[in-house]
Amino acid sequence: MPTFVYIDVVLLSAELGTMSTQNQSLLELFPWVLKELSPTVDESLQLMSAGILMTFRQIYFLPVVRDARVVGRFDGEHVVQVLEKVRDGGPWRLVAYHVGDVYEKTVSQLSAKNSLSSLIRSMGELRFGHGCIVEDGKLIATISLRDLALYFSSIGVSTGVRVGEIAQPIISLPAESTTFELIGTLLSKHIRRVVVDGMKKRLLADDRLVVQNSFSNEGLVAIKYTTKVFFERHLSQLELIEPGNISGDQDLAEGWKKIYANPAHCLLVDDDKILTPWDAFVTPYVQGRLTSIAKEAPVRVDQNLKDIRTASTP
Repeated sequence: MPTFVYIDVVLLSAELGTMSTQNQSLLELFPWVLKELSPTVDESLQLMSAGILMTFRQIYFLPVVRDARVVGRFDGEHVVQVLEKVRDGGPWRLVAYHVGDVYEKTVSQLSAKNSLSSLIRSMGELRFGHGCIVEDGKLIATISLRDLALYFSSIGVSTGVRVGEIAQPIISLPAESTTFELIGTLLSKHIRRVVVDGMKKRLLADDRLVVQNSFSNEGLVAIKYTTKVFFERHLSQLELIEPGNISGDQDLAEGWKKIYANPAHCLLVDDDKILTPWDAFVTPYVQGRLTSIAKEAPVRVDQNLKDIRTASTP
């Protein structure tokens, strides 16, 4: 007869085999985050330089440091905010901005000894899906929702929660919409991505795409010499991202696996909803939706993660 281990994700206190997530530190649960330390920026760095760093490292979030201590965060949303402001001012207005002009002065800062529960709760309170592990204020590692996806998809559980119960309605734009209309929609709706309709496939445009298109070699040339044309490019002209797909009837745990495996980090659900990493991990935790998760055959966490490849921060 199979043995079931029940995990209370709201309290994050049930045991996986002989180990408990409540008693494990963040670095024990996410050992791969130490493999490569995230680059950091300071307040004096030009925003354009920070955008170029994000583009060529293919990352979304940069911790802001002062005297080696974490003081805030700089991310794709800040780039999108500035791009909206400089549309009619030309490239020189963009050059005038520095990280210190726009960065957010709150970011999750946790000790390596903090629990998984503390991490998710902190993300929910600050409405941001990244956190910093610090020691005496100095950065040790960063953790993202993609790291949560790697961890949760590795433990082989069943949640009893259906994807359709968690997924959110799609917000879309037609393919002939401009880059500037995309920027305006992301900011006004307080979202990170939209579905682009009117093409052979339903694709995604998000703030990562905006950053990469702005600070790639081609993007920098376009902004410098043809600023107006840059902002008036249609979404159909951009390298859009293809999301995964999942049925709303499937268990949320299946969504965790597919989110981790998909380059867009999100899934279309039954043609009218979307499942993002935030929806999949933070929202259910905050709402108390994941109260009893069952798993056949106890497996120790350290054994379960042993052969999983290193995750990169989105």
